[in-house]
Amino acid sequence: MTVNPSRKGICTLLLKSAYGALFAVVLPLLLAGWAWRLDDLGTITWPVIVPPALAWIGLCCGALLMLAGMRALWVFGKGLPMNAFPPQHRVERSVFRLVPHPIYSGFCLGLFGYFALVRSPAGFWIVGPVTILAVLALVFGYEGPELRQRLGEPRVAALFSLSDDGDSDLSVSQRVALILLAWGPWAVVYALLSGVPTPPAAQELRFAFEWSLPRPALWFWIYSLAYPFVALAPLAFRKAREARTTIQGIWTASALGFLWMLLVPAKALLLEPAGSPDWLVLANRTLDAEWLACPSFHAAWAFTAAAVYARSYRASRIPSFLAAALIAVSCVASGSHAVIDILAGVALAAFAINYGAITAALVARCGKIANSWKAWRLGRLRILSHASWTAASAFAGTLIVLCLTGPDSIASLLLVTGFGLAGALGFGWLVEGRHLSRPFGYFGFLLGALVALALIWIFSAGEATVLAAALSVAAPVTQALGRGRCLVQGCCHGRHGEGLWTIRVHAPQSRIVCVAGLKDEPVYATQLFSALLNLAISCLLLIAWCSHAGAILIGGLYLVLAALARFAEEGWRGEPQTPRKYGLSLYQWICVAIALAGIAVSMVASPAVHAASGLNASAVAVAVAVALILAFAMSVDWPDSRLPLSRLAPPG
Repeated sequence: MTVNPSRKGICTLLLKSAYGALFAVVLPLLLAGWAWRLDDLGTITWPVIVPPALAWIGLCCGALLMLAGMRALWVFGKGLPMNAFPPQHRVERSVFRLVPHPIYSGFCLGLFGYFALVRSPAGFWIVGPVTILAVLALVFGYEGPELRQRLGEPRVAALFSLSDDGDSDLSVSQRVALILLAWGPWAVVYALLSGVPTPPAAQELRFAFEWSLPRPALWFWIYSLAYPFVALAPLAFRKAREARTTIQGIWTASALGFLWMLLVPAKALLLEPAGSPDWLVLANRTLDAEWLACPSFHAAWAFTAAAVYARSYRASRIPSFLAAALIAVSCVASGSHAVIDILAGVALAAFAINYGAITAALVARCGKIANSWKAWRLGRLRILSHASWTAASAFAGTLIVLCLTGPDSIASLLLVTGFGLAGALGFGWLVEGRHLSRPFGYFGFLLGALVALALIWIFSAGEATVLAAALSVAAPVTQALGRGRCLVQGCCHGRHGEGLWTIRVHAPQSRIVCVAGLKDEPVYATQLFSALLNLAISCLLLIAWCSHAGAILIGGLYLVLAALARFAEEGWRGEPQTPRKYGLSLYQWICVAIALAGIAVSMVASPAVHAASGLNASAVAVAVAVALILAFAMSVDWPDSRLPLSRLAPPG
């Protein structure tokens, strides 16, 4: 059957128009409506401190950046800014020479500018950050891998982007750009958080002796010298690989520091040193807050900068670290930080400095776990070595839920666990039963848990909503620990790859070997990606719980964040049995639906969660029982049987 060319052209035009309208009209309206509803519910009361003039600048610059990116794709890429109808050529000219993703960057910048103009706290602090995460998920989970597969590796890196992973020398312009790239994200977040009121739970960190320390003006001058000492450190980078690894460490350390500040708020009262000029005090304290104290970024970045100088110029090693030590002392002597803040800052600096080695050690450990498959026979039964991981994940998740909700929710939690396990098995069998004997699917567990929560809601709506919120906090921890099981089992594995984040597996019973046929081939350690992302999600949701957010809001945010993390992870997975449609895996399509469902759920009014209830002996006993049940279901099989659901791995 032939298709009329004119009809085909009309259909293509209609599809392009609909796709463009979806992202140009529907998506912005959805985000604005989401922010409006969350504001109406009073979900967050943090102020938006961005002045209107600066908000207008952000909105206009974002719009111009988007228009410049679209024009460059049209002129040089011979296409439209649409994933479904991508340009024919990679664009590395015009605004793409400055920013790798100008359209997305411009959209996010403009969105924050808009929310700042309309003074929408929920839009600025919830919808805006979630939009950034969604963009990152799209780029890492689909656009980046697809573009490399279709058009090859980029030939020229954008100026404001991480340099490549090679040993090429950096130009002066690249080093200058790295100043903004290294410290810009941290500085923006710190400045915005400085306008947030001190949390009521923030504890004073100074010891008694610190209050009586002398504070001469000289120390405040040394404290202020940290800014040029730190800011200029990227100019000392020589090789691209060193710059890339160090800046990744700085970004990760920044995220860890801010998460800790929000999770365990503490303060060191900002004392004014005697004799310091007013302008110097004003310059230091304008965008500062007493609760942004621990860990001390002042100390962390001073020692990080010292390491950068020392690596590039050996003669500067002693002077650089001496300067960093003086800056650290000045943090206490000037009344800006407590001693505890400095110690925590030094630990954060150690992480940033050794980020490459820490990452390599984590990946190497994952490789050892992936090749640690063992089994023990008990008659017809076989206990697989990943039983410890299964039990640990179930134990931790159960304890967290019962700690947050109290022992009265034990029966409901057991019901949710049973329905979730049945759903995981049913979903896994439906999707992958042709290839695997006893598969378990995360989305099936989620569906089963939601069904159980709906049944509980019929009898007690309040208990169901609080339990759902607690499960949302605990689920990422359970998943993070459960990825140890995935490593041993060989499920949820990455595709063939290269570089630091890859492992090689030779255990014959691993699915990487017996199903994917990738024995001793480098594959991405996607299980590690998933574990790290889930731990971050759990921290964010625990922060929301400690802030007494709405129970349903926490559940909705879990659905959104978990869906975005899984979407990004799927872009690096390589399981051959996973169905794909229109360039996305089945699970990525499900992630899109779950993210939209999470947005809808978060807009439902609900009472705030209460404080954690604590643990008792019954909670621990239940956690042990759940751990044993799940370990039996997911790590014990009958290898000699040919019945459905009997085997978890080939006999051996």
